[in-house]
Amino acid sequence: MKKIGIIIGVLFISMFGILCFWNEKRRNIEEFYVLPQAKSFVYYEDGKMSFEFYMNQKDSIVCYKEQNQYCLKAEEFTFSLTNVDIEIVRQKEMNLVILTSDILNIPNEEMYFSSVILEIKNRNYTLELPIGSLSILNPKGYTLLNIDDFYGSYSYLNQSLELVGINITFHDRKKKINQVRIGQSLYGDLENAEANWKLENEIDISTILPLYNPFKIKLNTELSLESNTYFIPFCYKELLFVYEGYVCFIIDDEKYYLDTFRFIVNELKYEDYKIKMKKGKVVYD
Repeated sequence: MKKIGIIIGVLFISMFGILCFWNEKRRNIEEFYVLPQAKSFVYYEDGKMSFEFYMNQKDSIVCYKEQNQYCLKAEEFTFSLTNVDIEIVRQKEMNLVILTSDILNIPNEEMYFSSVILEIKNRNYTLELPIGSLSILNPKGYTLLNIDDFYGSYSYLNQSLELVGINITFHDRKKKINQVRIGQSLYGDLENAEANWKLENEIDISTILPLYNPFKIKLNTELSLESNTYFIPFCYKELLFVYEGYVCFIIDDEKYYLDTFRFIVNELKYEDYKIKMKKGKVVYD
């Protein structure tokens, strides 16, 4: 009996040790997540663009610039990122990584990709992060719009807060808006725009505008302006989160723009947008 007890004890200790080993190994596995966004930036010679993702570790090889190659992949194109800077922001559940680089030099007035992968390659593995869509505007041919007030309103769509409209006060009196958009991912619903409305930052859009459809883009409409102040709802090509972006207008048949605008001032917390996060793909060499 004594021998049997010793054997059982040894087996129990061995199993406990193996379990602890695997739990520790699981804790050390790197995991990366990204919130797909509708990203848009205005091109300048010394301009920058930024992308965010999250990691479960406090530190990672992907954050060491000299040990990685950073690029964007879109359709058949690959764009190497230059002068990369990395900032790590400690958060409760995950750590936020903010990657900043030189803006891409675009050959045309505007560039748009509906699906972009941020690829980070080092000696250990290649990390692929589906960051969403990307628009870049060269503002030549556009006039910077003169405004007195501008901010966004968010509402719950599909269980998460999304940008549903802008509140704007023009400095000068205009006659009509032919089009308004954020990058090439969101377009203003001019039929449901309301004069003299300045809504809160967080609203219930279905109560305020029952006819609003966030997925029904109407391009061949215009808005005759009765006031300098308007709430203009927006519709999506694809429901991607909007953190910042440039805004283009066609007003009285002239092209205007607002420079890259941050609709949310604070960094995005992983726990607030967990429902929309996509897991990064790690491919080991």
